[in-house]
Order: sequence, then C-alpha cells, then structure tokens
Amino acid sequence: MRTSKLLTLVSIAASVAIVALVGFNIWKEREHALDEARQRLSDLSLMQAEQLERSLQSVDLALNSTIEELGRSSNWDSRSIHLHLKNYETALPQIRAVAVVAANGNIINDSALFPVTPIFVGDREHFTHLHDHPDNRMMYISAPFKSRRDHQWTVVLSRPVTDKTGAFRGVVFARMQPQYFQENLQKILRHESCAVSVLRRDGMMLFRQPHDEKTMGKSFAKLPLFSTHLPISEQGSFEKLAAVDGKLLLFSYSTLKNYPVVIAAHQEKKAILANWRNHAIRASTVVSIILLAGFFLTRRLIFSLQQHEQDIAAKLASEQQLRFMTENMLDVIWTWDSVKGITFVSPSVKHLLGHLPDELLGRQLEGLCAQSTLEKIAEKTAEARAMIEAGEPPPLIDLTFESQVPTKSAAPVWVENRLRLFFSADGSQSSIQGLSRDVTERKQAQQQLENLANFDALTGLPNRVLLADRMQLEMSRSKRHHHLLAVCFLDLDNFKPINDRHGHATGDHLIVQVANRLKQAVREEDTVARLGGDEFVMLLTDLSQPLEVEPMLQRVLDDIAAPYVIDGIDMHISASIGVTLYPTDGDNPDTLLRHADQAMYHAKQAGRNRFHKFDKHHNLHD
Repeated sequence: MRTSKLLTLVSIAASVAIVALVGFNIWKEREHALDEARQRLSDLSLMQAEQLERSLQSVDLALNSTIEELGRSSNWDSRSIHLHLKNYETALPQIRAVAVVAANGNIINDSALFPVTPIFVGDREHFTHLHDHPDNRMMYISAPFKSRRDHQWTVVLSRPVTDKTGAFRGVVFARMQPQYFQENLQKILRHESCAVSVLRRDGMMLFRQPHDEKTMGKSFAKLPLFSTHLPISEQGSFEKLAAVDGKLLLFSYSTLKNYPVVIAAHQEKKAILANWRNHAIRASTVVSIILLAGFFLTRRLIFSLQQHEQDIAAKLASEQQLRFMTENMLDVIWTWDSVKGITFVSPSVKHLLGHLPDELLGRQLEGLCAQSTLEKIAEKTAEARAMIEAGEPPPLIDLTFESQVPTKSAAPVWVENRLRLFFSADGSQSSIQGLSRDVTERKQAQQQLENLANFDALTGLPNRVLLADRMQLEMSRSKRHHHLLAVCFLDLDNFKPINDRHGHATGDHLIVQVANRLKQAVREEDTVARLGGDEFVMLLTDLSQPLEVEPMLQRVLDDIAAPYVIDGIDMHISASIGVTLYPTDGDNPDTLLRHADQAMYHAKQAGRNRFHKFDKHHNLHD
C-alpha cells in the first residue's frame, strides 16, 4: 500500500511536472514564433527601406542632372531637353515620366510626348509647395493622387528650378509608379495577412501592398508609430490594435536615411500564432493521452518520449524551412571545404550562373570565381595566419565585395559576395560560407547614370564635366612630356538663322552632323566636347611647336564648311575657332577656355570661317 501510494504520488508528481514542462515549452514556442515574426518583419522593412532609398536616390540624381541641363539651355521646350528627359525615363523603371514645369504652372516638356501641349499643374501640391519654398534643398515627395492623363495612382518626386538669384523659375518632376514597388512587394509577401505600408514622415500614406484604395493619400499621423515610436527611434517594433478592424497587429518599421519616408511592415498577430496554436493543441492532446495511458510510467520515460517527439518535429520543421528558403530565394548560398571543394550550393545557382548544383559539387574555386576574389581570400588567409602565429585564436573573417563571375555560357555577371572564412589552428584555411547576389542590373543602371552625367545627350560627345577632367589629364601629360596642348573654342557661324528658319529638330540634326565631322577631323588621341548649343571645344595634344596646330584647324574649318543635306535641304555653315596654348597662355582650365573664347570672337570679327590664335598682349587689352 505504501509502495502504491508512493508510486501514485510519484506518478502525480511526474504528471504535474510533465504538464508544467509542456506548458512552458508551448509558451516558449509562442514567444519564439513572435520573435521570428518580429525579426522577419524587421528584415522586410529594412530591406524595403534600402531598396526604396536607392530608387529615390536614382530619381534625385536624374532631377539634379536635368536642372543642370536646363541651366545650360535657353530653350526648355527643345527636343534636346526632351531626349535628356527620355533617357532618364528609359533608365529608371520606377518612374513613368519626367517633366519640366514653367513658373506659370504649365508643363512645357515631357519625356512621354514631344512636342507637349501645355498642361496646367499649378494647382498640384508639389508645385504649390516648391513655388512657396524655392529654397527647398530636399527632393519633395507629394501625396499620392490619380493622374489626369491615365487615371493611375502617382507619387510625384520634384525639385525647384531657380536662377542665380534664387528666384523661382519652375519645377522638374518625375512621376513615380507605386504599382512598380507594389508588384515587387507582392513577390516577397508570402505570409498570411502580412502587409507593407510606405508613408511620408508626416503620416501621409503613399502606397501599401496589398493595395487598399481607401488608405491612399490618407493621413495616419495620429498613430503611435508617428506620435510615440518615431520620435524615440528610427527603427523598431511594436504591437497595436488596427484602427480599421480592431485586429491586433505586430509592426516593424524603418526610416530612410536621406528622405522623409517610413517603411512599416505589419502582420496580424492571430495569423502569426496560427501554426503555434495548432501545434499547441496537438501537443496538449498528445500529452493528455500519454498521461492517461501511462499514469504509472516514470517521469523519466514520459519526459524522454516527449523530448524525442519535440526534437523530431523541430528537426523536420527546420529542414522544411531550410529547403523552402534555399529552393525559392534568388541569392545563392554555398559552402566550400579545403579538402572536399564545394560541398553545398543552393538551386538558385541555375538562375545566376546557368549551372545545376550537382555540376559544381566537389569543384574548387579556381575557374568559378574571379581572380580578384581568389586574391582577396589569399590576402585574408595571410592575415589570419599572422594572427595565429602571434598567439591569437583562429579568427572568423567576413568579406563583402563585388566582382564579375563567368557563367556557364561564358557571359559574365556582376555579383555581390558575402563570405565568412574559417581557419584551422595552424592558420590554414579550412572552409568558407558564402552568399552571392546578382547585381548586374544595378551595375548597368550605375553605368547609364555615369554616361548621362559625363556625355552630351544629343551628340554623345563629352560634356562640360568630362571636358574638365580631360583638360586636367592632358595638362598633366603635356607638363610631364614637355609638349604643347591646344585648347580650341569653336562656335558655328550663323547657326541661329538656320535654327529659326527650319526648326529645332533640323538644328539638332545639323549639330549632330557637325559633331561627327569634328570627331573625324581630329586625331584619335584628341578630344572633342560640346558645351551646349553650337559651341564645341577641341583639345589637340602632343604638339611640339605652335605652328603644328594650323593645318589641323584648317582641315577642321574645311570639313565644317562642306555642304550638308538634311531632310532634302542643302545647307551651308562655317565655324570660327579661337586657339590658346598650354602652358604659354595659361596654367588652369578656366583661364585657357576664357582665352580661347576671346580668340574665337576675334575670329568672328575678322570675317568668320577662320581661326585666331590668342595673343596675350593683344587679346587681353581688347
């Protein structure tokens, strides 16, 4: 009897202990599910903030470049300005169009249409704001509205155009497409009731995914996100009851560094805990059955079985989650061992390099990575060996860099690599964990922006920015090799009458033909640049004496003066050229260009269709 009571007491005590333990584990799983959701939402908001930051920076650069182009042009509604706008519309998929608005509120140039019928937008929020604040230094982000042209939701990104005195002259703006970002978000929002909202810092809803027509342009400034959390931290998580349906939501938010925009990712707490709730019900049922069936079993046996089941469930869940992530993610995860070569590579490598995972297993990094990558790994290996020889423990070294990687078809792609290097106790490299991401489109977009910033949109010649760099380079070369550099300022004679008589389109065709003749007339090592309008600059290099420039310039004058045929019309034009020499006539680019400009005016005064050399004693006193 005493043994029975003792066994009963032991069984009851064991049952109570098991119930308490299972309840604790279920509660811990609940907290773990919430922690995972917070981390997932935090990663999502941070990733979207980084992507939107890059998109806005690209548009901001395009607007600033357009303002600079307008400052160099006296005709804002010209085709050259339209082509400049069209280039940015083509290069930036996140925008629908780029347009120029005059001070009276009329759109006078638009990348979507040329010529453009003036459209009044002076009543739009972005125009009135910049009109009242022309000294605004940050790109203005408007509230969303439906476009009058295509009735699609639009967010306008704009900057003011001012003259040298700061007076308001108009606005340059880009129509951003919320749908572009919503479609990208739709591809990654795979969790039930998960949503991402993009808001201005003042609480104005710009757009969200899933799309909700009722929230577009609505102010949420009274939400705790803006009244409580943002003033304290630029990034964080919190829980809140939804104002619309009263559901409890888990929020994570991140702010953009350079723009007044907040990314808020949120998910219904009930949906987050749905799997946990089902698992808790199943686990409670199993434990109850085990307790009823095995009342006289010892606590150790019950606990062992329970722990064994939990381990199996956790392992299966972990394997399924890992398999799901590696099969569906775009980034490539891989591991390498110094003896076995590549030991794992995710299926996404097929999309990146064209290889199947089985084709890469067992291979070494040579032939798969760029030589620069192998050199970086060798450099870090040497550093790790030096640390170990100095008595420090084997380190973990992280590397992040970009490189070009050959694909199966031999066409290289740009890849961002994140590597973690592991080392053995003797300093040798033991293994690598790597993550590789395709950044080819981003690199191509950067190259397009660099071309737009350094080359004339109409002729493809170097513009004023690139000319300044070339002049500094050629001046350094001339000084080093004791050669002369000729800076030639060329202006077309009587170009304006042709432009006025036949139109700007014909004038643009003529400018393009003149640019082509200039490139053919000079040597390959020389430079031809366009400053704007009908003004060009030539840099003639490696001259041993001043007289060498004369036959070269005469050849240029002869080529320019040859007849042109544009749209079946014969045209004749000539050029006046001013020449100055480095280092005899000046020692900096601004002085040389100014002297060449002065000499060019002397050529025009002397009858045009000729060149004139700058003379310090004559030109400076005119």
